[in-house]
Amino acid sequence: MYWRYLQSDRNLYLPNDTVSVWGFLKSRYTDEKINEVTLEIASNNWFYFDYKFAPNMGDGTAYESIKLKVVNGFYEGGLELPNLEPGSYQVNVKMGKEIVSSTYIQVEKYVKPEYKIEVTADKKAIFIGEPIQFKAKTAFFEGTPVANLEVNYNFSGLDYQEGNFKTNQMGENTIDYTPQYVEGYQGTQYGYFSAYATLPESGQISASKEFQIYVNNIEVQFTTTLKDGKGVLNAEVHKIDLTPLNDEDPENDSSYLSNPVPGLPISGIVYRNEWKKREIGQYYDFINKVIVPQYDYYTDKTVFQNVTTNTDAAGKAIVNLQLPEDKNVYYTVELSTQDLSGRSMKFEQYFGEMWQYSPYDYNRFYLKSEKETFSVGDSVDVQFMNNEEPVTGGSFLYVSAQNGIYGYEVSNSSKYNTTFDGQFVPNAEISGVYFNGKTYIPAESFNARLDVENNRIVFTAELNQATYKPGETAVVSLKATIFSKATNSTIGAKGVSVNISIVDEALFQLSDQSIDTLEVLFEWVPSGINSTYGSHKNDGYNSMRPMVAGMGGMVKEEAAYDMASEAPAMNASRESSESQKSDGGAIRSEFKDTAFFTSIKLDENGLGTFSFKLPDNVTSWRMTFAGISEELMAGTNIEQCIVTLPYFINTTLNTTYLEGDQ
Repeated sequence: MYWRYLQSDRNLYLPNDTVSVWGFLKSRYTDEKINEVTLEIASNNWFYFDYKFAPNMGDGTAYESIKLKVVNGFYEGGLELPNLEPGSYQVNVKMGKEIVSSTYIQVEKYVKPEYKIEVTADKKAIFIGEPIQFKAKTAFFEGTPVANLEVNYNFSGLDYQEGNFKTNQMGENTIDYTPQYVEGYQGTQYGYFSAYATLPESGQISASKEFQIYVNNIEVQFTTTLKDGKGVLNAEVHKIDLTPLNDEDPENDSSYLSNPVPGLPISGIVYRNEWKKREIGQYYDFINKVIVPQYDYYTDKTVFQNVTTNTDAAGKAIVNLQLPEDKNVYYTVELSTQDLSGRSMKFEQYFGEMWQYSPYDYNRFYLKSEKETFSVGDSVDVQFMNNEEPVTGGSFLYVSAQNGIYGYEVSNSSKYNTTFDGQFVPNAEISGVYFNGKTYIPAESFNARLDVENNRIVFTAELNQATYKPGETAVVSLKATIFSKATNSTIGAKGVSVNISIVDEALFQLSDQSIDTLEVLFEWVPSGINSTYGSHKNDGYNSMRPMVAGMGGMVKEEAAYDMASEAPAMNASRESSESQKSDGGAIRSEFKDTAFFTSIKLDENGLGTFSFKLPDNVTSWRMTFAGISEELMAGTNIEQCIVTLPYFINTTLNTTYLEGDQ
């Protein structure tokens, strides 16, 4: 079991590209010295496991492999793809035959887009019948406008509209949209504005923007309770003010309710819902040699009572009901009202919890904690619960585990306390078993997780120029800082190794990349408890927690291996060539997807400098910085490096031609 991290410059490659990686590997529990790992490109063996994707630990076909040296836990290198067929492939890091890290890449014969489309809106939320204005901007990736471009657009959500426009000299145009009421809709709906290139440009060139449409100008909130045959229906109505939703502070988004609405009539029908059974057939029980009837269960819904009410000066209304408690019966109410514009609003509420037929009584046993994340040294307090009540009497067994059991305690209390020490990092599973004198009842376990924000490194980068010309050398100054609790201030991070990956932003338009070094490094570790056995069997419903077989043993709910929705980054060729010269000046000939990929060690103050020669692309280069320190702190940051010219020509050409092609 290892601390591990694997990153590539990107996750989309041409069939003969170079895949470069940077990684970290360190034993969690021993002083094992790791000197070498094997990097390989293999067939894709990812499989779906416990609602997540995980790498297959079996042998996949390796197309290429190399040995990489490991120095202080870090390794770096690259593999040339052997002209692979388009498809998905695994990048594996092995120790012997064991895969210790893995990610996936996609191989395609892609063409990068020459420019991008960006869309913005003057509002985030509108009412039905109110206008919203969108601005579409077309520009090359380094910022130069694309003028006089034909662009198609459409609106979707409540209704569908489409059209087209041509950008002005600044590469911009504005489009107005006013949504109209559609019968049957209420509450909050989402609308979408999409813009895409009209001409068959190379690559995928499109953009979209989401916005909220409020069909009604009031919000009606209902709550219901049911106890001892007494039902209570509560209503609360407020006007909606979209000003907080449309300001710049997202923390105000939940403050859109305004003044109460008095005198609003609300009517409804209370229904009695009874589960009934009907015979649908018979089958023969060969063991008992009898004919057994088969039943189907259905709901018989009948009108129980009509209700009407009006909101008071505070916008509230209360309706009290007598709802007899009968076996296999639950109650619902269907309500209707109108907003201040006369638009119909309908709701359905349940009294109490919705009753469903089940041959079992439901008991949920679990360990409850008031906190989810902890710092090293914090107290971890859990309580053994049955539904919403603490379990009383009997005996309790509490077990702490991470890749195996390392602590347990037998107690007569439903409360358990331990300390979040180094063994808990990054997480530990606390399990509980209750013995009531007759049988053992295991609880849903609690996972205590480290508050990883205490281990975050913040990277900042400063370029020696605001913009560059193709072929120039960029000099970048890096700074890594952490927050020190001892000094209550930000200080330089010590012992940091940082990877620098610089990739054309145009490529990420085809396949974006998401990197969070800290979250990956502190990935969830399974408990390692393979199975459990109780000498006193419990046949009660929901008494045994669900278990699934997986890597690292039997695990519950979380997968032993997580895969990000987008693969970590990887690196392409670092070969360089001098631009050729002609009588007219420099000929741009060195075009790359990855401009630079390497790693450096920062000094004791968290400072470092590097330089790299820019290829001939006129673009914006995404500079991704990912670093890990000797103290297992980590962080990620992204900056842009702009390369431009006063005048340039971008062409869309094929990579191969047949004789006679033009």
